[in-house]
Amino acid sequence: MRAGIGSCVGSFVGGTALGAGLMYILDPNRGNARRAKLREKAIRAVHVTQREANKQLRNAGNHLVGIMREVKSSIRDRSSEISDDILLDRVRAQLGRDVRHMRMLDFTVEDGCVIVAGQALRGEADKIRGRLRKTRAEVSQSEMERLAGGRGFNPQRAAL
Repeated sequence: MRAGIGSCVGSFVGGTALGAGLMYILDPNRGNARRAKLREKAIRAVHVTQREANKQLRNAGNHLVGIMREVKSSIRDRSSEISDDILLDRVRAQLGRDVRHMRMLDFTVEDGCVIVAGQALRGEADKIRGRLRKTRAEVSQSEMERLAGGRGFNPQRAAL
């Protein structure tokens, strides 16, 4: 029986709300202004939705173009020689995304081989190794152990 009473109360409240809404919109005195305002809000909502959808589509397209160009560049660069200056710039650009204190690292380039030495924050060694793979640079495991900094990282020393 209780389910029936709740159902009746819910129907009554819903009907009352619907009637009040219709009275508000269809009011002969101010209904035209209210309907115009509602129409303007609906049109704006459609325009905002279209603009955001276009932004997302443009963003996805730019990501696809970037991925295609990276793949094309990586294929083209495998067969060509890269100068030491360009290789050093690529390594620094890749590491700059993940390494917090670049000034703590020393870079040396010899005949297309990049040597990265210095101290880094704990956990950055794996990120450095992953980033170096993208630039055709290689670092030995012993160098990475030294790079991880057995003593840890002293932030006060880095601030100097």
